[in-house]
Amino acid sequence: MVQDGMKIIHEAIECIREIVRYVSASPSRMQAFNEILQHMRLPARKGLTLDVPTRWNSTYEMLHDALGYKDALIRYATEHSCVCPTNDEWKKASIILKFLEAFLDATKVFSGCKYPTSNLYLKEVWGIRALLMDESIDTDETVKQLTNEMLKKFNKYWSQCNNLLVIASILDPRSKLIFVEFCYQKAFELECKKKIDDIRACLFQLYNKYVDATRMHPSMSSSERTSNFGGQGDISSVSSKKKIGMDFAQFRSQSSSKRPKRSELDSYLDDDVLPDLENKEFDILAWWKSNAAVYPILSRMARDVLAIPVSTVSSESAFSTGGRVVDQYRSSLSPSTVEALVCTQDWLREQYDEVANCSSSVTLNVDDDTLDSWSGQFGRTE
Repeated sequence: MVQDGMKIIHEAIECIREIVRYVSASPSRMQAFNEILQHMRLPARKGLTLDVPTRWNSTYEMLHDALGYKDALIRYATEHSCVCPTNDEWKKASIILKFLEAFLDATKVFSGCKYPTSNLYLKEVWGIRALLMDESIDTDETVKQLTNEMLKKFNKYWSQCNNLLVIASILDPRSKLIFVEFCYQKAFELECKKKIDDIRACLFQLYNKYVDATRMHPSMSSSERTSNFGGQGDISSVSSKKKIGMDFAQFRSQSSSKRPKRSELDSYLDDDVLPDLENKEFDILAWWKSNAAVYPILSRMARDVLAIPVSTVSSESAFSTGGRVVDQYRSSLSPSTVEALVCTQDWLREQYDEVANCSSSVTLNVDDDTLDSWSGQFGRTE
């Protein structure tokens, strides 16, 4: 979507890139630019941010930097007779900057160094959709063309949304099923009820599998232990009060079996959602761990679903607009191999972070002879 949007206004981006490159080309030009900043009472700069065209996050940083010094760049171009973007091109740059900021935030959430849980998917993607829909009714033709191109690709993937990622959002106690209903009513309108019913059916189908798995390996309840206590000879030797208690426990279990039982999933969905505090971090895994006694089966289901990382793509790859080549060897990896590679990468990164933290407080004493031999192989360093 970013690539499709940037193609629409590539000329405006190129003009800004040229003026930034021109000013940053030599110290004398930067000195003249800083004199203009001084007259305009703006902070001086050592240099302006120049992007790498194949990495759109650097393009965002360049546009953000250039728009902040827009007036100074226009004045510099006027005084030194160099090419400067027109007002229309500056306007287009500010438009794409707004879109790139939304994509930048979502990409950082999806591809953090500590892979976030899958419950974040729906909220972040919905934020991008809301931005595209709001801007699509703009009267500016460039904005319409931009959003239409982005929406084509967005709708393609939105219509093929993985149900398991939606279920992960439902397992977030701050949103549950009501947030999915809110999103689907706005996105699908006429097909809303059918899609929500499909998600609900998929959710209960998955939950029932966990219920069946629990029944295959049940833990003996207290009533079962009581009913299995000793043989007939033992029961006859028990006092009358204990015998009455055992009989009542058996009667109670029979009566409760006749009434329709309310599942953990029904209770969870009917409970109120937790308030979403924007300024406070929420650890969803810790919440399910602390509520495992209330939802024993559902917590096991949440543990497995939320263990799925929302993305296995590093931020460097996500920001790159260069083509990716997937050869026959990588495309034929089995699911178990992919899982092993993802887990191994995460463990290695954790070990690397621990070593990096420890090495920051370690001093290595090396004699001059050893240092000279190293410098001959790797180059002299401090």
